[in-house]
Amino acid sequence: MKAPRRPFEPDPGHAGEGTNTIMATSEFLAKLIGPLFLAVGTGMLVNRGTYQSVIAEGLRSALLFYLSGVMSLLGASRSC
Repeated sequence: MKAPRRPFEPDPGHAGEGTNTIMATSEFLAKLIGPLFLAVGTGMLVNRGTYQSVIAEGLRSALLFYLSGVMSLLGASRSC
């Protein structure tokens, strides 16, 4: 039987000290985005030729290449 902890003693295995909101948010996002990634990955495996032509066209088109870089930068700056 474990000895009872004192009220002010932190739980050594829990850094949030009672706040479970960050983990709950992460789990919610994983459940939301996970099936989408699974569907896209399956589509990429099944339609490999289509995705290869889409990527090749994206690399040839300077405007599409530029816009994808701008969107990547905007996405990275919003997550900070």
